[in-house]
Amino acid sequence: MRHRHSSRFMSRSSLAVTILLTMTLGLTGCQRYEALSPHGYRYAQALYSIANRRAAQGLERVEEGIAQDVAAGHVSAREQDHLQSVIALCRGEQWEVALRRSRAILESQAQLR
Repeated sequence: MRHRHSSRFMSRSSLAVTILLTMTLGLTGCQRYEALSPHGYRYAQALYSIANRRAAQGLERVEEGIAQDVAAGHVSAREQDHLQSVIALCRGEQWEVALRRSRAILESQAQLR
């Protein structure tokens, strides 16, 4: 009888750990990012700085620059999607998540090189 209770506890425990890990990875934006263009990298740096300062000042300028560079072919649509996700987090004042996501984008570049 004791053994059953113990195995049931382990199952719940494993489930809780799995759920917690999944939520943590989702919040940090843990995923692989493609290689950024030099322009995309500079935008990711700018967004990291904005999130770190917790000030939306400069978001519009970055967003406009990204749109212009997409039109000119300097930034891919996929890069734009990643960068826009950080912009949306900043606009929602989710500074910590935006900071982690922009940092993950930047760190992924070191792993690609």
